[in-house]
Amino acid sequence: MFNERAAWLEAERFQKLEDNLFMACSRPEHPLTIPALPGGTSTQHLFVVQPDDLFGWYTESFSASEHRQFFDFTPGQIREAFNGSFDLSAPHDDDASLVLVADGQIIGFSFVRPRPDEAHLEMFGLHPACRGRGLAKALLLRSMKIAFDQSVRITLGVDAVNVPAVTLYEKVGFRQVSRMVVHAWKQSESMKADPGATSL
Repeated sequence: MFNERAAWLEAERFQKLEDNLFMACSRPEHPLTIPALPGGTSTQHLFVVQPDDLFGWYTESFSASEHRQFFDFTPGQIREAFNGSFDLSAPHDDDASLVLVADGQIIGFSFVRPRPDEAHLEMFGLHPACRGRGLAKALLLRSMKIAFDQSVRITLGVDAVNVPAVTLYEKVGFRQVSRMVVHAWKQSESMKADPGATSL
């Protein structure tokens, strides 16, 4: 049913603006197995890092991802979205929010917010030069272990086209619980040029 509706909308020139998966992982019955980090790599609490330092890393990392926001947003909009997500005046989990550091440089981070009966993974990423080595999984599982000490489940939202991220989340136990797709109709240039053209 979903695919049929989406195909109909797109055939009628409705553009897909958003396609977000909402995923959740329940507290496991057995302790999580946490992979060891390679030498020279460690985790630290996220909030020892200055937001401006984190923003530079965040931009570099996500601009090399499948996350559509970085193709659709202007630099100002990206900064605004970051500021909203990284708003420290809202509740945040100091313990489960971590940065991954290698040779003194930030290469990844996880940002977790507490919610009633659950923790929400607000932001997560790994520098593109460090991917494919199991570091994202190791960082994510460390944050999850800490969050599960206080919550019965962890939730997150992810762009459906960001297949590497979705695959990682599924590997550590997240499953899709809902999906939100936003379509918008945009008048074509040919219709703008022809005042007599009709539309839906």
